[in-house]
Amino acid sequence: MAKLYYQGKAGFDLIKKNKPGYKPFLDSLEKWSTKYNYSKLTFIETDDGRLSGTPLIKYIVDISAFSNILAFYKAQKNLKEKSRKPDSETVFTLSGLGELRAYRSGGRLANFIDESGNSQVRDTPKTEQQENGTVFCLQSLSSGKKFPNKEMINKTVGFNFDKSWHDSFEKTSIVISTFFNNRLSDYSFYRDGDKKKPDYLNNMTDNKILPDKKDNWNPADIWAVKKTNEQTIRKEVNDLYSKIVRQSADIFTLNSLLENYVKTKKLFGISLKKIDTGRGRIIKVEKDAKFIKNISYEGVFKVFTYKCSNSYFEMFSNFKSFGKLLPYKFVFRPRGKSGDLNIYAEGREINSGHFDGAISSEIIGKLYPKLDVMASYLKQQKKMPKTAYDAVQSQEIDKGFKSFVKKTKYSHFIIDELDKSLGTFECARAVILLYHLYLFESSSNSQKKENFKRMYLSGKKQNDFSSIHFKVTD
Repeated sequence: MAKLYYQGKAGFDLIKKNKPGYKPFLDSLEKWSTKYNYSKLTFIETDDGRLSGTPLIKYIVDISAFSNILAFYKAQKNLKEKSRKPDSETVFTLSGLGELRAYRSGGRLANFIDESGNSQVRDTPKTEQQENGTVFCLQSLSSGKKFPNKEMINKTVGFNFDKSWHDSFEKTSIVISTFFNNRLSDYSFYRDGDKKKPDYLNNMTDNKILPDKKDNWNPADIWAVKKTNEQTIRKEVNDLYSKIVRQSADIFTLNSLLENYVKTKKLFGISLKKIDTGRGRIIKVEKDAKFIKNISYEGVFKVFTYKCSNSYFEMFSNFKSFGKLLPYKFVFRPRGKSGDLNIYAEGREINSGHFDGAISSEIIGKLYPKLDVMASYLKQQKKMPKTAYDAVQSQEIDKGFKSFVKKTKYSHFIIDELDKSLGTFECARAVILLYHLYLFESSSNSQKKENFKRMYLSGKKQNDFSSIHFKVTD
């Protein structure tokens, strides 16, 4: 079990609830702590929210402040000191009731419930935990229950979400409920990443029938299914799945079926986003043939300085659609896990605070196939030269790449730290990013136009094979 702490009043209330006889003393302690500004420095220790054994009251204070706190304890007539460790811990006996421990710590707590009942954590919830939080809230409302409180959400998902996440869950639920005309009870909600979701949803998102990664086809994180139509949907989707596997139907047939489900309000795929500002909204995203045909890449509008110690590089590109310029920023990087050299990208409008969908390494690999060859070579190198410059000059995969790095001026960017000493992985990462820059720079104008357009449309989920979905956003 993990240690979870309750701050000030929230902690005092927890002890009072479990040990009513402690209430008179705790009322006095709470009042005194508030008066002398110790309340927010006071934490009651629990095992995942449950008191066990002697209550421990932890203070995040220095020795001088702890001495003042102990002086208050000792002044209480119904408390007696039982044992003491100088400057760190004192155990007291509460007349006829039991014991409690006052403990001093100089460190910070990584996981606690504040006085308002909000979780304060340093950890970031995993994607599946974020999605499970939303699904639990929607399922509760769908079954006719009230919106679940913080404790219920945290316990069900197994993560202590902070206030910003609880606010987002509530805003998201309101946005989706409004979208469904406050008739959530008509729908069942399933998380896309849950392998235990209904068979027809697993079939519909099976990689065997999709032309690319699932999120490049439809980035839905949850599926809303009309309860009264679920059996019909199951049969129709499973029958179509079998036809696609036999190649007697294709992805576009599935896309047409989804469009029909949306029109008849039977099934919706919804992409989630944490709502940090505003009330949030939900927008429809569907393939726009006119937009796809009209969008064009117009070049770089800002030069980016790539430092070889960085884990990414950016490209500031202009696009034009129906005569209007659309400034756009791409960020290219390998995935965060150690040893991964396959590059993926994200992009966003310059004036937007949120990125569009990810542009997979598979798509980038198709546009720049030489990247996979270089990545494979680098993964085989147990040792690398100390600098990115020397590493590029020592490879024999692409001689043009060697000449490129020797240049001092480039059209789309500035390169820095070529002679900086790097670790083995950092050097390999620098080489693959530099190689990507080289492939950008050395490609023809027609290739640039085509490839950047493909990446832009991929981020916007406007691939030729993309299907209709809805997106929660700020």
